[in-house]
Amino acid sequence: MHIALVLHNIIKDSSSLFTEMKRFFGDLSTKRNVFIGKNDKLFVCLQPMRKHVAMYILLSVCLFSCGHDKQKAMESNMVKPVPTTDTLTTDSFRYESENEYGSCEVYIDYPVSGPSKTVQSVRDFISSLLFEHHTTGVPTQPDEMVRYYCEERLSHFNKVLTQMQVGNIGRDEAPEEGIEIRLADMGARWCTFEVYRYSYLTGGAHGEYTEYGVSFRLSDGHRLTGAELLRPVDDGLYSYIKRGMREYFDVDTDEQLQAICHVDLHLRPMPTHSPYLTRKGMRFHYSIYDVCPFEWGDPSFTIPYEEIKPYLTGTALELISND
Repeated sequence: MHIALVLHNIIKDSSSLFTEMKRFFGDLSTKRNVFIGKNDKLFVCLQPMRKHVAMYILLSVCLFSCGHDKQKAMESNMVKPVPTTDTLTTDSFRYESENEYGSCEVYIDYPVSGPSKTVQSVRDFISSLLFEHHTTGVPTQPDEMVRYYCEERLSHFNKVLTQMQVGNIGRDEAPEEGIEIRLADMGARWCTFEVYRYSYLTGGAHGEYTEYGVSFRLSDGHRLTGAELLRPVDDGLYSYIKRGMREYFDVDTDEQLQAICHVDLHLRPMPTHSPYLTRKGMRFHYSIYDVCPFEWGDPSFTIPYEEIKPYLTGTALELISND
């Protein structure tokens, strides 16, 4: 059996030892058993050989690796340990796939370091969006997650087209699905992820899409709701919301605004998804059909904090106090 060992992040003061290791494994490297990767990562694959030689090499590598500050990478089906810092950092993963049944694209900003509870909370949030119809058997590594999502959606398209007994379809009529989950903004005590989803099924007049944001408290990863950020909506707060909608629709009066909307604005309709934090102010993003027909889109706007400060909760004021 082949034994694979990976040494990560060779520290600067061990460069001479690393050079000796490369010289020691020189003969093996010509047989493609040793690979020196980027950033001085040493990859050693021990082919079947005499036991005492294999054990000597194995012991040498183990002794060498023990002097490092960071752990070796975990098994591929496990998520790496999260470095703890005061801010959240992410890595980007994208996957696209297309076949005769349709196309799919996914992009995620996946947390790799930060407050441990927040990292886990955001990871769970991303997983819930990608695998909302699954309870078990889904991958946990981000590169595997995006690939699994696309492959599962294309398989779903195949089943749907088969059930609909749809024959050959042109590329313009093929089903599509896409999702983006991005780290959109971050303050000293909070972070916000924005989600964009699009789907189109063969035969529809147009696709469906939704876009919204979700804010998390950095200290504990708590997902913040609108009720935790805003006091109960009254006419005073809603006057700012209507102003934002007027600016979005480029109209001047509430009467013109009401003529566009298919709901009574006196009822103070709020977005399907909660308002969320940005550094510029509180962000409101209505979904299509929330207040107006599809052709008018999804009204969105930001209200500066200084304008709606009286309507912010104590939680919101504390979260933005250092921004």
